[in-house]
Amino acid sequence: MFSWILLFVTGSNPGDSYDLSISIGAESLNKPVWECSCPAALKTKGTFCKHVVALLILRVEEVSDI
Repeated sequence: MFSWILLFVTGSNPGDSYDLSISIGAESLNKPVWECSCPAALKTKGTFCKHVVALLILRVEEVSDI
């Protein structure tokens, strides 16, 4: 099974918005592959930003079924 989540996130500052995508499944060896256009994610490649963590927490039941 494969899951792909795409999200448009509004930042905490007015006018800030980011694109967020997460894929989990056989193609990624069941490890999340993510991308977020927020400054924190761009600065710290390879670590989760707060947007990715928040999305995974919100969708934990779906993700655990994969």
